Formats: sequence, structure tokens, C-alpha cells
Amino acid sequence: MPRTPDIPGIENPKVIGYLDAILQRKPVGQKVAVIGAGGIGFDVSEMITHQGTSPSQDIDLFWKEWGIDPNLEARGGIAGVKPQPHPPAREVYLLQRKTSRWVTAWARPLAGFTVRALRASRCRCLTRSTT
Repeated sequence: MPRTPDIPGIENPKVIGYLDAILQRKPVGQKVAVIGAGGIGFDVSEMITHQGTSPSQDIDLFWKEWGIDPNLEARGGIAGVKPQPHPPAREVYLLQRKTSRWVTAWARPLAGFTVRALRASRCRCLTRSTT
């Protein structure tokens, strides 16, 4: 069951839960703050940076975005192939409650894809200030 944080403004009609975003039950705005930088927060942030078909759902778009030569004509399938990431569909801020770095031990396996995809889409990750 998704948690609803007790913060001012949470009842605003513009605030939606991640299930509403994933299931497309409510529209996602052009400027988005995702509260929680855990696995779901990362995945939702990556998902909402796309408009239309996601490269994770279309192999040709995936190869293009990551700079992979599907014909293996480039050395190793990548040498000299320039990644062509999609322009982000919206401005996303990933908010973390903890003061630690946002790429922590749980995220290291994701570093190859999700974290790079978020950085390529210019997603900003903010942590709680220690001051």
C-alpha cells in the first residue's frame, strides 16, 4: 500500500500517487517532484521522462538511445556509435528524505541503466539538507 506523507500541500489536486501515474489514471504535469528516491521513485521518475513509447518497450528505440549497433558492425556493438537519448518529456525532481548520497548500495546494480537514463533526461535528485 503506497504511503501518503504528512506534508503541507499533499491534498492539492495536482498531487498524484505513483499508481495513478503508472496506470495513467491521472495526468502527470510538466514539472514534477517525485517524493522518495527508492526503487519505485527511480522507476517512476525514469518512466515519466518519456512521452509516447518508452525505449524500454521498443528495442529499436532502446538501441538508439543507448548507442548500440544492432548489426554489430561497430566494434563491440558500440564503438563509434553515439547514443541518441530522447528529449525529456517533463522536468523531474527526485526528492530523497535521507541525507546520504542518492546512489546508495541498493542502486548500484541500477547504475548502468536507470541512473544513467535519469541523468541523460536531466532529472535532478535532491537530498534533505543537513543544515
